[in-house]
Amino acid sequence: MDGCAIIDARRRESAESSRRANATAAGAVQTGLRKSRLHSGDIEQDMRKALVKSFMCDHYSKTMHWAATDQDPARYGIRGRSEYWLHRPSPTLQHRERAFLLSIAEKRENQMKSDHRTTSPAVDGPRAAATDGEAKAIKSLLVRDIKDFDQSVPAVVRHDDGTIRPTYIGVWGQDRLIGAALIQPALCVAETLIYRTGTSGVHATQIREAFAEHAAIIEGISIVRKHRREGFGSQIKAFCDSWAADHGAELILSIPTNEGARLLNEKAGYTVVPPDGYLTIKVFDAQGQPLHIPYADQRTQDRGTSMWAYKLVGQRTQHFKIGVLTAS
Repeated sequence: MDGCAIIDARRRESAESSRRANATAAGAVQTGLRKSRLHSGDIEQDMRKALVKSFMCDHYSKTMHWAATDQDPARYGIRGRSEYWLHRPSPTLQHRERAFLLSIAEKRENQMKSDHRTTSPAVDGPRAAATDGEAKAIKSLLVRDIKDFDQSVPAVVRHDDGTIRPTYIGVWGQDRLIGAALIQPALCVAETLIYRTGTSGVHATQIREAFAEHAAIIEGISIVRKHRREGFGSQIKAFCDSWAADHGAELILSIPTNEGARLLNEKAGYTVVPPDGYLTIKVFDAQGQPLHIPYADQRTQDRGTSMWAYKLVGQRTQHFKIGVLTAS
């Protein structure tokens, strides 16, 4: 054995002897086991280490929680989720408040991003119901949201022959109904006019034909609550006007029952009759001769707000003259 080997052996023997002596003096002799780092035999030093470790663990736990709350563990030097869950602390009030405020900020950001959902390619533009199922879904939405909705209109799809027929209009997004409307001939107005003016015979028949072929009424527009104020009502209104004009309508009537509906009609170019005003209608035959005595109708307010609104859409109106007569 050379000199270097002898020196190394003596050093190892001396170090081993010192370790065993210290362990014996501390009363914690461990044979073949690694000694605990918190029990070195020096009580003051062990207490200091314990306090330091306690502080570091608390700081580390808070760091883990902040990292999880901020959803960016990398900025704290954390390599993965497992390291956080291994040291996950019980969240304090401060941590919960921070997480709550961050969740509110995230919801606001998502809401701002979804303000223009009407331009999303996932939303179809307004169109007439193509199947019996779509017509029934539209009717269900209208019955649910519109008071005194006329449920006698059958939920069937009629063949489009170019004339004004009861037609359900809908807007769909992601295979779900967003908005609905019903447009049909204004025969109910014709019957009221005939009854109140006492018209009968051939003139009454001509009045019915004029309203059936050239006058439409929008019975109601309804939008699913979470999609309101997104422009779908205006889209449906514009589509109904265009559809009626394409099918020979000269006059379109509507009945706003609240302030929002009134604003929607005014925005679409309708003339809204005030609650204390009268809607005057004169019907003429093909030769321009009046078919009845002067007629004026006022919406009653016994069931809440109800107003007339009308719009002339034909390039040349031959059968109707419309006006507003105020109560004063």
